[in-house]
Amino acid sequence: MHQFLLATFGVVCLVGCGEPLPDEAKGAAERCIQMNREPLHATPDDPHEGIKNVYACGISQEDLAARKVGEPYPDGTLIVKESSREDQDYVWLVATMKKVDGAWEWREYTRNFASEDFLRLGVPEQTCIDCHTKVAGNDFLYQVYIP
Repeated sequence: MHQFLLATFGVVCLVGCGEPLPDEAKGAAERCIQMNREPLHATPDDPHEGIKNVYACGISQEDLAARKVGEPYPDGTLIVKESSREDQDYVWLVATMKKVDGAWEWREYTRNFASEDFLRLGVPEQTCIDCHTKVAGNDFLYQVYIP
């Protein structure tokens, strides 16, 4: 059983495990548009524990405000969700969605300590898609922009 788990982990890690957080996702709080007014708390079925903020990058505030629920986001849009745990004062998880050729690319990055760099988790994209299918009518985003 132990060898099976190691082999499975190795296969999952072949698809990007350990890659650093891309520069375009770093510092989203300082350079992108915050989509939620108040921090978001985890719900019982939320796979991302902690307190979260969601940011939209690569789209203007005017276009974001004019977008109607259900309209697709344009290519190049990057959605960044940052999560902090209740007992920590730093972001420990970053989940990203980037619109490329009309489809979302999904990634997750984590770290254990504030002094560490974020590294990509080997979560298959299908795991993200399966959860976000519940909000397919909003182009797969749970969070709508609240100016």
